[in-house]
Amino acid sequence: MRHGPTKTPRNRARARDERGVVYVEFLLAFVPLFTLFLGIAQLVLLWGGRLVVGHAASRAARTASVVLDDDPRYYDREPRNADHGRALETTDLLATLARLGPGAPATPARPTGTLSRRATIELAAALTVAPLVTRSGPRSLRDNLVSDPLADVAARVRADLDVSIDGVVREARTTRDDVAEPVTVTVRYRYACGVPVVRMLVCPGGAKDITARATLPNQRAALEYATAGWAE
Repeated sequence: MRHGPTKTPRNRARARDERGVVYVEFLLAFVPLFTLFLGIAQLVLLWGGRLVVGHAASRAARTASVVLDDDPRYYDREPRNADHGRALETTDLLATLARLGPGAPATPARPTGTLSRRATIELAAALTVAPLVTRSGPRSLRDNLVSDPLADVAARVRADLDVSIDGVVREARTTRDDVAEPVTVTVRYRYACGVPVVRMLVCPGGAKDITARATLPNQRAALEYATAGWAE
């Protein structure tokens, strides 16, 4: 004798009910497609980061071509075409960001002194990559610019940024028929991927090193700067 539920008209209607199948099919299709969308979004942001770092290298190279042979009085009498001065410090970057923002940070920052030629070149790159720093919390842009979190942005930029200068000639130009020599600036920035779910897939460890370099001629004009005058 067979035992089991009786196939009444009501039970047969439930067996033919396919209303829940739509939700299951939606989830099966939505999850991989949404993951693919997030992955594409992260790749686009990463590519944008590459463009920004490339622009940072270009700006740093342009700065190098100007400041390396500039008047030593602007750089605490550091020799011309020298790149061995002190590196950019967080307080230097913070003071510059504060001047560019709508107000001063809660804890005013002051530069640690006259910037060296190297620090000036690094500052050009740091200001360019600063927008890449991800900001946490529901603060507005003004909150980040006029409060202490701006110090966190400056510290993170300084920690994740590395600038190297190649092709610097130590001696000042003495004749006008010398050919300008190239100076190459290499910028390395550790870009933090922030798109959830896929950030670890696109960027192992949650971050990816981006490197860009730019080369411009170091004109090293045959200039003789005065040893005394208004810059004293």
